[in-house]
Amino acid sequence: MLGHLDEIDFQLEEANSDVLGDAYEYLIGKFASGAGKKAGEYYTPQKVSTILARIVTTGKARLRSLYDPTCGSGSLLLRVARELNHNSANKTVDNIYGQELNRTTYNLARMNMILHGVHYRDFDIRQEDTLEHPQHEGLLSDAIVANPPFSAKWSARKIFESDDRFSEYGKLAPSSKADFAFVQHMLHHLDEDGTMAVVLPHGVLFRGGAEGAIREFLVGTKNWLDAVIGLPANIFYGTGIPTCILVFKKCKEQEDVLFVDASSCFEKAKNQNNLRDEDVDRIVEAYRIRAEEDRFSRRASLDEIRENDFNLNIPRYVDTFEPEPEVDLATLSHVSWELEPLLADLDNQIDSHCSELGIDFPGAPNLSLLEDFKRGVMQRLFGQALRFTRDNGSAFPDWEERKLGEIAERSTTKNSSMALTRVLTNSATQGVIDQGDYFDKDIANAANIGGYYIVRRGDFVYNPRISVSAPVGPIKRNNLADGIMSPLYTVFRFKAEDTDFFTQFFETSAWHSYMYSVANFGARHDRMAITTGDFMAMPLPFPRPDEQRKIADFLSAIDAKIDALSTQITEMQTFKKGLLQKMFV
Repeated sequence: MLGHLDEIDFQLEEANSDVLGDAYEYLIGKFASGAGKKAGEYYTPQKVSTILARIVTTGKARLRSLYDPTCGSGSLLLRVARELNHNSANKTVDNIYGQELNRTTYNLARMNMILHGVHYRDFDIRQEDTLEHPQHEGLLSDAIVANPPFSAKWSARKIFESDDRFSEYGKLAPSSKADFAFVQHMLHHLDEDGTMAVVLPHGVLFRGGAEGAIREFLVGTKNWLDAVIGLPANIFYGTGIPTCILVFKKCKEQEDVLFVDASSCFEKAKNQNNLRDEDVDRIVEAYRIRAEEDRFSRRASLDEIRENDFNLNIPRYVDTFEPEPEVDLATLSHVSWELEPLLADLDNQIDSHCSELGIDFPGAPNLSLLEDFKRGVMQRLFGQALRFTRDNGSAFPDWEERKLGEIAERSTTKNSSMALTRVLTNSATQGVIDQGDYFDKDIANAANIGGYYIVRRGDFVYNPRISVSAPVGPIKRNNLADGIMSPLYTVFRFKAEDTDFFTQFFETSAWHSYMYSVANFGARHDRMAITTGDFMAMPLPFPRPDEQRKIADFLSAIDAKIDALSTQITEMQTFKKGLLQKMFV
């Protein structure tokens, strides 16, 4: 096999990228995404690295030295070098320096450098504790980047009070949170014309004590803080906390600090949020031109920051509040009154059914009382404790029992022609809805929807995912237009056209005991495992069609009143909001 591979000309000399190095970095990133909390120790997400790299290289075509005191696998250093098109033929970074505590990660970093074509004489990466045992004494770098471990512990020994890195501040970072100790260390190694960008947790912006004193020195005394950039939450491996980028310069050209609120600049993914290319471009552009944009970026004067006691919390400087649209009180009044005739008609329908069943109807417009009433009525109707009669007053015959497979058929038609693109999902609380509406984005891969089941209007769908509101998974009818669903769902279609009775039946728990009796547990704690044969053998009550119709009409009328009351309550709440707007504006 190796012999055959050796005969293939991969044309690597014509590749526009460092194929071997990129493959290595790709594998590191993939490993980090599955490594949980430990991932942050050696890998910074690519988009965050790109932001840091573009910031520290702004206005520069060449770097004398590049430094990362917590370099992990070296991906951040390489990202900066790549931003300047550094390679063996175009040496735009003279020397690369890094330090890493973890020996395994330190070796990853050195291998990463070599695989990306960085000559061993051009990088100096050492393995030691950066704060306790710094390895690059005397280094002054014109670009420093870092993603240090968030709020790590360090010794904060008294001897460090006379250490050149910390002595001028008059305070040491607390031993329980080394964030500012890393900042002080980095600033000690920053050259006068250099730029430094570091990722930190939001706590560094507002925590008091020694950290407050350090902030006051950095901003009020030295004016070294250039920008504060708030990043979205949940973009780092192993932690969901929101983070920020602090940018420092020792020779600033302006007497202000740029604040950027990029907390909403992301794309939501399954397990974490992702910065997009357009988000990166927007953040970097705001930094480079120091533009002010409503609800995104603003320059704050040193006097304003001083008035805030050097609290750098971003909402103090960037107002992201969006006023609510003005409520049209007149329209709401009409909507509320227009519901009254409908409610009166529904009351008459429900009262008529209740009279036939010999039960009292709680006519008060109380939503929770009506919902409880429907649950009680369903228990007694499907338990046959309450029975309707024929129009002539005679009794209906006893209910039969049919298996689901006798009165319905499973639908397994695939979307092989790719004709349908509307992806649906089945929610326990919202029923069959568009996937994009439920998840705020489309989850389905467009390339795979040919294998999805076609779901026609009127089809029923079983979702095996269990929840508090659906302990065996929900069965819902599709009341939307035709769409497609994942093959993880079971789609079936009744042979009769009138399915309102079964729509109501599946809202009860009467079928749950059967599902528990045939389900297999153990593979997935959040899903029911049941064979198709067992599912289609589910026993269902089967009254005569005219009794089915009476039961469905009764329960549907209650549902319609619940919906109308809910609408009325929502409109009244909105009406109150509009009154408050008029009163307090």
